[in-house]
Amino acid sequence: MPFVYYLFKYFCVKLHVHLFADTSYNIQYGQTLVTPIQVTSICGDVGADWKYLAAQLKLSIADISNIDADSRDSREKAYNVIEKWLKREGIEATIGRLINALEEIERKDAAQKLLSM
Repeated sequence: MPFVYYLFKYFCVKLHVHLFADTSYNIQYGQTLVTPIQVTSICGDVGADWKYLAAQLKLSIADISNIDADSRDSREKAYNVIEKWLKREGIEATIGRLINALEEIERKDAAQKLLSM
């Protein structure tokens, strides 16, 4: 009987750690809003891939064209893409969503930079 009790307790602890470890990570990044410092820090990393990021963040073709026409270089274009997304999404513009978009366009360097901030 004591062995069964300890075995049960062991599996409950393992299950708890497994269930709540992922949840806390997702909550941390899933509910944390993107800050201006974070935006500025990754724009250079996004660089020439700013159009892919814009598409991944579901900006309209008109928005992408306006950003392209109104911005000087790719860093500024990336900044304007993220700013447009932030304004549109409001409290839904979380670090988790931005990290997912960056990973989808293969900019894991920028995603990693956000994770390390």
